[in-house]
Formats: sequence, C-alpha cells, structure tokens
Amino acid sequence: MKHLTFLLILPLLWVSISCRKSSASGNKNISAILVSSESSNKCINQSDAESILGENAKLTENISEKKDGISEYKCTYTASSKDAKSNRIGVLFYMLEEFKDTVSAHKKFTEIISINNGMAGQEKIDVGADEGWLHSDAENFHLIMFRVGKKIARLKVNKVTNLTSMENLKAVAGRVALEMKE
Repeated sequence: MKHLTFLLILPLLWVSISCRKSSASGNKNISAILVSSESSNKCINQSDAESILGENAKLTENISEKKDGISEYKCTYTASSKDAKSNRIGVLFYMLEEFKDTVSAHKKFTEIISINNGMAGQEKIDVGADEGWLHSDAENFHLIMFRVGKKIARLKVNKVTNLTSMENLKAVAGRVALEMKE
C-alpha cells in the first residue's frame, strides 16, 4: 500500500517542483505563457509579472479547472513588498479561458463589456487580438481583456502602485495574444 501511495504522489511532486522551477527562473527567454503538459496549467512567467508590477513578485496562485465545458487557467503574482510611495502591495491576476468555439468566446467577451458599460476608463485596445478592451481607473486597477479565436485572456493589476507599468502590461498582453494564435 505504501508503494502504491508513493507511486500516486510522485508525479504530483514532480509537477509541483517543475512548475516552481519554471516560474522562479526569471529567464527572459521563457515564452509569455508557461505550459506544463502534466498539469495543463498555463500562466504568464514571473519575469513578465515583475515587469508589470515593477518589482520582485511571487507566484501565489496557479490553478486550472473545467467549468461547464470551459477550461480556466488562473494565476496570481503578488509583489514581494509594499511600495513605499503608495503604501500598497501590487497584485497581478491572469486568467485564460478556452471555450468550445469562437462564437461562445465572443459572446462572453461582449457580455463582460456590456456589464461594465457606462463606467469610466474603458476603451478598445489593439494588442494583436481579435478583440481587445482596457478598463482602468488609473489609481486602483488596470485590466486588459482580449480574445483570440475561442480563447479569452485577462490581465488585471489590482492595487496599482507607483511602480506598476501600464506600458509593460500592454506589451505582455500583446505577446500573450500572439502566442494564443499558435
């Protein structure tokens, strides 16, 4: 029984260690989306998260799940320290949803935009995707959402600090959109 338990746990440990090594490497040559074939989880890499947050960050969430036929991949990076000027800790959320078809993805994309209709700080954005949308109050959060085919990705900085880079947020969104086309 002990051997069976060990054999069942061993692959999970290996995946956990490899995911930590991938996210902790900080290698700028790593693609914007990290894919582990064992866990089927997709996340932006740590160096991209740190470039957006403007400081060192730690991966604090990395999950994948399937709900109602939609595959969801979520990860969160949290800044390692409080920004001295804003007295905030920056947090970057990333989510990738894979729908069964383009029509379903487009419908979800337009629903999200219509729910937020009338709020200030919204605009269409071109990140090389089929559809792109930026929503920001410039003080507390920045959100970029974009759709490529049957996939929707969201990058959201919550608790914007003086170190947060909107320019890098847009650049990472562009690279992710390009990779979603592959």
